[in-house]
Amino acid sequence: MKNRDFGGSSVAVEKSAMTNFARASIKSSNKVYTLDDPALDFRLTIPPGFGQWIYRVGFAKSLVNDALSNQFLKVYVSTKNTGNSTSFDECYREILAIRRFSIDEWKNLQKSCEKRNDFLCDEAGTKLGEKDKWVWAYTKSEN
Repeated sequence: MKNRDFGGSSVAVEKSAMTNFARASIKSSNKVYTLDDPALDFRLTIPPGFGQWIYRVGFAKSLVNDALSNQFLKVYVSTKNTGNSTSFDECYREILAIRRFSIDEWKNLQKSCEKRNDFLCDEAGTKLGEKDKWVWAYTKSEN
């Protein structure tokens, strides 16, 4: 998978959410940040403009069965009016989610989309590409 450009500036990494924090690297070149985490099958490029951002890597329940099989990456930006709050939801908002699906799972999701199952189509997102036996797709936050 190639670098994908989405948006960001000064960097903070949420240590507790990392699969292996010591191995992840964030490199800066002309205020463009490249996230290279060995837990992921791709590198993510975040250009300047998003302010402080953090990311989380984990697994989510499949959209087509009960398996905990879909790896995800979520990128969050700091909100402006946090006051003294320590609540994650009040301090950060999600701007981007990238999720991995098996090719068979992606085909099932596409069939659901053809049958106008908008919920599954919206949750699956837009396909970024394929690598080996996986499909990567993204969803962007509305706000």
